[in-house]
Amino acid sequence: MRKINPNVILFIVMLTAYLLLKYATPSNNCRAHNQFVNSSFEGVVEDKYRDRNAHLYPTIKLTNDRRRFVFHSIEKSAFYDFVEQGDSLLKEKGSMDVRLIRSNIDTVITIDYGCEQKDKKHVHE
Repeated sequence: MRKINPNVILFIVMLTAYLLLKYATPSNNCRAHNQFVNSSFEGVVEDKYRDRNAHLYPTIKLTNDRRRFVFHSIEKSAFYDFVEQGDSLLKEKGSMDVRLIRSNIDTVITIDYGCEQKDKKHVHE
């Protein structure tokens, strides 16, 4: 009987684990989508910055309740780049739309994380 190389076994185990994690769990895009759709906020943009303590994620700080809202770098609608200090933001739970009010702008921006699930509202974390 031929002895199996331990490196081959390790490779097969690692490949199996990778494939299970990749295809059996929601993608980062869908997790971020799910977190965002389940959040709500209202306030004025006090600051926006790349948070050094959180992997340099784009972060917006609102004055209404001193909470920080992190817009993950995988967000595809360029919302973070468009927002300016002093803008008013309003987002209702269950929606991907954010109303942005600026001195000469009152618009709604739909946040897109590129989640490709057919029914995004039922993505589980």
